[in-house]
Amino acid sequence: MEINIKTLIKNSGILVVSNASLKVISFLLLPLYTSALAPEVYGVTDTVLNLSALMAAVFSLSLDWGINTYFYEENSDSYYKKITSSGLFFFFISALACASLAFFSRQFSLLLFKKADFHFAVVLGLLVSSMRLLYFPQRINIRMRGKLSKVGLFGVIELSTILTCNILFILVLDLGYFSIILSNLTGQAVSMILYTVEARGYLSVKSVDRRLLKKMLLYSAPITPSLVFNWINTFLDRYFVGQYFSQREVGLYGIGTRMVGVLMVLTEAFLAAYPSFAYSNAKKKENRARYDLVLDLMVMGLTGIAAFFTLFSKEIVQIMTTEAYYSSYIVIGLLLFAHVLHVLGSIVGYGVNIQKKGFLYLCITGSGAFLNIAANFWLVPRYSFVGAAAATLVTEFCVFLVSYYLSKRLFDCGYHIKRLLLCVGVSLITVYGFLNAAIYRKAFVLVGIGLFISLLYRNRVGLFIRILKEKVS
Repeated sequence: MEINIKTLIKNSGILVVSNASLKVISFLLLPLYTSALAPEVYGVTDTVLNLSALMAAVFSLSLDWGINTYFYEENSDSYYKKITSSGLFFFFISALACASLAFFSRQFSLLLFKKADFHFAVVLGLLVSSMRLLYFPQRINIRMRGKLSKVGLFGVIELSTILTCNILFILVLDLGYFSIILSNLTGQAVSMILYTVEARGYLSVKSVDRRLLKKMLLYSAPITPSLVFNWINTFLDRYFVGQYFSQREVGLYGIGTRMVGVLMVLTEAFLAAYPSFAYSNAKKKENRARYDLVLDLMVMGLTGIAAFFTLFSKEIVQIMTTEAYYSSYIVIGLLLFAHVLHVLGSIVGYGVNIQKKGFLYLCITGSGAFLNIAANFWLVPRYSFVGAAAATLVTEFCVFLVSYYLSKRLFDCGYHIKRLLLCVGVSLITVYGFLNAAIYRKAFVLVGIGLFISLLYRNRVGLFIRILKEKVS
C-alpha cells in the first residue's frame, strides 16, 4: 500500500479539520482560564502534566515505534491482529507498573515543588500516563490502516471532553490546579474506550505473539532513552525555571507553550499521517523526490504561520490573557520557531527510522538532551523563562543539523537544507526586529516575509498545485 503526497495532504487535512475548531475554541477560552488561574497555579499544572509525559515515554519502552516500524512487514488482517494484540499485552503490563508509582507521589511532589502538598496532583498525572499507554496499539492500528477519519473523530471527542471538563472544573467547581489534570485524565479515558471499541476486531489474547513482541522490543527498547532525551528537549526547561525561580515563571512560560499549540494543530496532524507515507514509499528509490517536496511544503507553511504569530504575539497575549501574563509574549516566537525546527528535523531525520538504525536515533536525541541541559544551566539563571526558550531554540537547531547529516548517509532525499535554513533564519530575525512596532508596520513586514518565502520556493508553487489536481492513487 503506497501512499502518495496528495493522500498525505488529505490524511493530514482530515486530522486538521477535526481538531482545529476545538483547538480554536480552547484558545479563545484562554482569557477565562487565565483570569481564574494565577501563573503559579498554571505552573503546577504544567509541571505535573510534563511529568506525565515523561512517565508515558519511559514505560512505553518505545514499543509504539516498534509497532509503527514492523506494521507493514506483512499485509494481512491476521498479521495486523497479531501485532496489535501483542502490543496491547505489553502496554497493559506497563500501564499497571506506571500507575503503581502513585505510592511514591509524596516523594515526587517534594522533588518537583520542594513540598508534598501537590501529591494528589501527581497521582492524577500518573493515571493520565497509564490511561494513555492503554490505547497506544489500537490507535496505531487504526492510523496505519488508513482510517484517519476515525482518528480525527476520536480526536474531536477527546478534545470536546477535555474542553467541557475544563469549563466545569475551572469555572464552575473551582478545583484550581486539579482542574486541567483531571480534565486530561477524563479525556484519555474516553479515548481509550473509543480506540479499544473501534479496534476490537484486532484484539485477542490468542493472537498475542511473544516472538513478534520480542522482535519489536529488541528494536524499540534500546532507543527508549531517546524518548527520555526528547522529553528533556521538550519539557525539562520548566524544571530549571521552577528550581531557579518559581512556579509563577513556569506559568508564564506555559502560556508561551500554549500559543505554540495553535501551530501544533497542523503539525500533530501531519506527524500522525507521515509515518504511513514515509514507510510505504521507502522501497522505491524513485519516490525519494516526494520526501523533498513534502519538506519544502512544510517549510513554507510552518515558517509563514510562525512568523505571523510571532509578529503579533504581544497583541495576542494582551487580548487573550490578564495583565499578570503579559510578559510571556517575548518567548512565543522562540518557542514557535523551535517547534518548526523540531518538525522539520523529524522529516529530514526519518531515514534513520526507515533504515531501522535505532542507535543513531539515540545519538541524535542524546546529543540534543545534553546540549539542552547545558544551555539551560547557562541561560535560565541569567534570563529566567526567556533563557529557557532560547535554550530550546538552540537545541532544536542543533538536533535538526545532526538529524539531517546522519540521515543523509542512510537515506539521501536531496533535501535543500541551505534554502531551508535561509528561510527560517531570515524570518525569525526579521519578526523579532519588529515585535514592538506599530501594527500597520507589522502587517507590511508579514507581507514582505510572505513574498520572500514565495520567491525562495518559487519552483514549488506550480508543482504543488499540479499535485492537488491529480487523482489519489
